[in-house]
Amino acid sequence: MARVIKDPPGVRLMGAPPIFDSRPHRNRGMPGIARELDHPNDRLLIATLVAHGQPQWSAEQVRHHPPARWAAVAFWIAVQDAAAGGKAAREKVDYCVWSWREMRRQEMIADVPDHGGQHLRQD
Repeated sequence: MARVIKDPPGVRLMGAPPIFDSRPHRNRGMPGIARELDHPNDRLLIATLVAHGQPQWSAEQVRHHPPARWAAVAFWIAVQDAAAGGKAAREKVDYCVWSWREMRRQEMIADVPDHGGQHLRQD
């Protein structure tokens, strides 16, 4: 039996509220994983996303939104493949890291949910 990896110590639960509507009729045709997996569990997925630059409050949406969990698992697999030397996987991971860094630079995302995206608001 495979060893179950415990929660990574580097990420503490933020308790971020859901930001997506996860009702089935709102997500027709979207791939999703409805329940937390034993491995990789949600904490490992969140830790992987945060380690690569996604804000934690955003990464925590995997707890609430099945399509977000599916995307996080796909990213986690790409990270594993990249670590094993996969060129295509390395390109996917590098693109995500670049995207999060660029969104931070343009202040479209931030570590605090209500910061970032100021230029999009129409107050």
